[in-house]
Amino acid sequence: MSLGICVATSEGIAVAGESRQTHAGRAGARVGSDSATKVFELTENVLAVTAGWAFLRPQGAACLKNIASLVEEFKASIASGSGVQVVADELYTYFHTAYQWHTAQGYDQPVPAGQIALQFLVGGYDPQARVGTVFQCNIPGGVSPLRDTSNPGASWIGQFDVVSRIIKGWDPRI
Repeated sequence: MSLGICVATSEGIAVAGESRQTHAGRAGARVGSDSATKVFELTENVLAVTAGWAFLRPQGAACLKNIASLVEEFKASIASGSGVQVVADELYTYFHTAYQWHTAQGYDQPVPAGQIALQFLVGGYDPQARVGTVFQCNIPGGVSPLRDTSNPGASWIGQFDVVSRIIKGWDPRI
């Protein structure tokens, strides 16, 4: 599992993620890579970080593709001048469609109700805007606004139990 963090301050938005990629198999989890790309520049003004599943096989693909290569394909479809929410909504639609096809073909089982297979934090500035916004995309699930630069704070996705204990002082699982 991954850890992605997006911090919005009155001065701007920062996005970060680690680069380890693990695979869950019959023998347990194993490290696939220590240099996976999980932070993306979607446009000049919009960044994203991902956590969750590392691979999907979208319709028409000959094999599984890693999330970074799918994000690169998605980037080509973003209209020039798109705002943060438009980019977040389109990113969700793109990956939700790929997830549905992937699971319908039996490449992986759908996650149980209430769980998330893939997440993105999407943050940035609309063209000509002075206030930045942050959205969370949960696949399956939807897109939710989290905060903006006039309501600063941090948001995190993935394996966030350690961050929660450090920041909040307790583990939300208890």
